[in-house]
Amino acid sequence: MYKEALNAVSMHDYARGRDLFTRLLRINAQNADYWLWMSACVETSKERLYCLREAHKLAPNHPAVLRGLRMLGEAPPASTPDFPYEQQIRKWSAPKLQKNLPETGLPGKKLWLRVAAGAGALVIVAALLLVGLLGPENSPLSFLFAPRPTPTLRRVPTLTPQTPSPTAPLSTAPAGQPTPLEALLGATYTPTPLYVNTPHSVSEAYRTGLRAMQRQEWDAARGYFSQVATLEPNALDLPYLSAETYRLSGKLEAAVLEYEKLIAANPEFAPAYLGRARVWLAETPPALDKAARDLQRAAALDPAMFETYLELARLEQLRGDPQASLDWLDTLESYSPANPQAMQLRARAHLALGQAADAVDWARQASQADLTSLPAYLLLGEALLKAGEAEQAISPLETYTLHAAQQPEGWVLLARAYQLSGRQADALAALTRLEAGGSSDFDLLVQRGLLYLELEQPEKAVEDLERARSINKKTFAANIALGRAYLAVERAGNAYQALSEAEAFANSDADQAEVYFWRAQSLDALGEVKVALREWRALLALPQDAVPEKWRAAAEERIAQTITPTPTRPTPTP
Repeated sequence: MYKEALNAVSMHDYARGRDLFTRLLRINAQNADYWLWMSACVETSKERLYCLREAHKLAPNHPAVLRGLRMLGEAPPASTPDFPYEQQIRKWSAPKLQKNLPETGLPGKKLWLRVAAGAGALVIVAALLLVGLLGPENSPLSFLFAPRPTPTLRRVPTLTPQTPSPTAPLSTAPAGQPTPLEALLGATYTPTPLYVNTPHSVSEAYRTGLRAMQRQEWDAARGYFSQVATLEPNALDLPYLSAETYRLSGKLEAAVLEYEKLIAANPEFAPAYLGRARVWLAETPPALDKAARDLQRAAALDPAMFETYLELARLEQLRGDPQASLDWLDTLESYSPANPQAMQLRARAHLALGQAADAVDWARQASQADLTSLPAYLLLGEALLKAGEAEQAISPLETYTLHAAQQPEGWVLLARAYQLSGRQADALAALTRLEAGGSSDFDLLVQRGLLYLELEQPEKAVEDLERARSINKKTFAANIALGRAYLAVERAGNAYQALSEAEAFANSDADQAEVYFWRAQSLDALGEVKVALREWRALLALPQDAVPEKWRAAAEERIAQTITPTPTRPTPTP
């Protein structure tokens, strides 16, 4: 493949060369020559500079790499010239001057010109004499001296030539908008090359279609690909990209039909299986078994297509098997090391395994690897909250909500970080702002209800938590919080009912401890002392690490208050 790539470059077929070197770099990204030749195939100077920098990391003294960096102004001038001095001397040769040739032409022609010029001069002199004798108003040339209206002055727009100054794209934001995250970059990231990227004879229409896909103009992109397909009906990438436009625009049924046509025409074409698997995963609910079969087939056909392993890792997380997800990500590392999406999936897997510290490490690496990825900021904030670092979670969550103001999950997490950091007013403002934007999110209402309980505003807590329970009754969080709120407003019967419903959704000893603790108090409030005593004892029977120390002390105190010593019969005196 390397020889084929070099041959493509020598034939000036840079698109083909770029495609081949991309595949070689997926196999071995530690080869400096691959990066060097890739710099000759890319289209922009930024991409060329990126490739040369990667090559320089691997081979700091490579002469061709250093020469390329010097040409781009990234390296100091060489102490000795890159080419011998003799080859740099330009051999100048002055052009020979032609001798003045004698004038040619007919002498009679010059004579007539002189006569005509003299006649014209006589006419002008005669006209001036006539004007002087008769006056300007009475002469035949009076029209020349007639008064004319004075022109009215008005503003006329003029074009002022300006020299444009180079500016970084997206470096400034419109008024009232946050500064785009791209402005944080010293240089834009090099996009991942398309896995299916074949040179075409109608290259302009093909490239226009790719640009339309980048702008999410799906119908237009599909039209351009159809134009190219009429001239190249056997090209596989064109129907594949058309199928992708259907999938990315949400037309899943049309996408499946296109993928199946591709598979029928070429059963060995791995990207078609990958695309169809992504459709299965996008369905509601996801068709996990179908997706797994297609992804395993794609991996068997083309092991170097790293996107397959990303989707397999996502699939295992949807199945609830985070360890299997990590195994697929280990396989991915051989083909796409330091992949930002893989880092995010690793962080998610460690969160699911309860390994908060590892989740924070991977989430930090993901956000640093791609400063423009909003999900990475959300993930980092969530991981820091799980690790008990509420104050550190505030910064990434503020960044996320600044740029994704309409997404409720960011505001809910930010409010929780504020609340755990002792900034209750900021937490309430965040949740209220989200609801003002038209959101009635379940998590928002539960979080704000708990916040109102902490702020000793139980009536508002009941209002929010009843709304949350109307959205989803089958959750532990809503029922347990509503039971607490009912207790706070002295509605013990409603509290007992909500807490009993919460018990059906308890998933751990800690959840069960919460049910026993609050339900025992509701029973005490209803006067059911004996039943309450049974609840307090059940709380103490749970594992010690599942029950907070304050709750255990309260249970022991309440049991001691309830149980009275059994009176003993007096011993009769003889």
